[in-house]
Amino acid sequence: LEKHIEQWTKNYKPLAKDKKIKLSLNILTPLKKFKCDLNKLEIIYNNLLSNAIKYSKWQGKVAIDVFIENEKLKIKVSNQGIGIKEEDINQIFDWYYRADNSLRKKGSGIGLALSKRFAELHQGRIQVKSESKGITQFTLSIPANLQINKQHTPIEEKDPENKLAKESFQQPVILDKKEKQLAGKKDKEIILIIDDNPEILMYLDNILKDDFDLIHSHDGEDGIKKAIKHVPDLILSDVMMPKLDGIQLCNQLKKHHITSHVPIILLTAKSNTESISSGFSEGADDYVTKPFHPSLLKTRIKALLENRKKLQEFLLKGNSGVQQHSFSEKTSGIIDAEKQFLFNIEELILTGCPETKVNTDYLVKELGMSRTSLYRKIKAITGQSINEFIRDTKLKKAAKLIYQEDYLVTEASFEVGFSSIKYFRKVFKEKYGYNPSEFKSGAAQL
Repeated sequence: LEKHIEQWTKNYKPLAKDKKIKLSLNILTPLKKFKCDLNKLEIIYNNLLSNAIKYSKWQGKVAIDVFIENEKLKIKVSNQGIGIKEEDINQIFDWYYRADNSLRKKGSGIGLALSKRFAELHQGRIQVKSESKGITQFTLSIPANLQINKQHTPIEEKDPENKLAKESFQQPVILDKKEKQLAGKKDKEIILIIDDNPEILMYLDNILKDDFDLIHSHDGEDGIKKAIKHVPDLILSDVMMPKLDGIQLCNQLKKHHITSHVPIILLTAKSNTESISSGFSEGADDYVTKPFHPSLLKTRIKALLENRKKLQEFLLKGNSGVQQHSFSEKTSGIIDAEKQFLFNIEELILTGCPETKVNTDYLVKELGMSRTSLYRKIKAITGQSINEFIRDTKLKKAAKLIYQEDYLVTEASFEVGFSSIKYFRKVFKEKYGYNPSEFKSGAAQL
């Protein structure tokens, strides 16, 4: 355990140095091996140390004492800062509670609530002592002989390297390398999380990271840029944010042709009808009021993504299987917008044939979109790649020329831009189950 705690503390030294804070770690007794959920212990430690540095005075001191006492592991984190008022101490572990002073207003209160919950899962607790104008001390106590189930992991098996410290104190952003990989991933859907509070980003990340690829954004303006760049499958946004709030963000993204189809869930501490109504009127697809249970949020996300799959089926197959009246009025409006978007692309494809080589580069240039944005947009509303959509658009046009306008197979193939008649016959049969000549003889119908 010692090497893990030393590594976690080391991660915070640059942050302490920025405020000229003296950061000291004192391991006072030998730490025997015991089992715990190391990931949760790490989060508790990060939150306590992050808060200690965040709310410490300039050139102050932050001390961590670690020891075993009465068969309990104890970690004491103390700092010299603004202190916590006596009336606030009993409430600082409540979800989203913010103590009434200028520095605490920058926090969300979610970090301590999450830490308290994780401590309780270890049959432990977190205690706090504070002088209003002086030293504040948080003490984590966990039984050293804890009996745990299989989902917990022996601490000696875990890698001590950790990036969470920086993420919990600074604004989390997705790595450039990961950004480049997102467009090619097919196994997980992408969720863009927009919130100006690192603690909430960390909390939501913990809830969703196993099921989705996640992108973080720290304010509304940056959120819009990342939404247009990555075209996520869903956006999860706070309402109250600097520069651009969640309601304004909804309005802009729903009007933008690249992101108009993306479902948006707003997170808000306000439960009043006026606030919720404002969000819905600007295009929000759902509202979740804080605090919320993780399973509720996951259920809402799943429902919206399932609805988008039905929308995808409708747009790809027309009225086959799914009728437009089965969607809500809001979704029907999205259907009309996306049908127009696809119609415009189909027109570009067919107008360019046969003189122009119609491919992704051609569409990107004509539409003024990035390759990633175009790929994600078409994939989201049709389930197809750009090349698949181009090919199917050409095949649908060729089928009409053959069956309705009496074109020869070779003529239709050339007209829609296929250079190889052999390849044309192959993909035509794959799509329709008939050879082009069978369409010609009337053996099949569009």
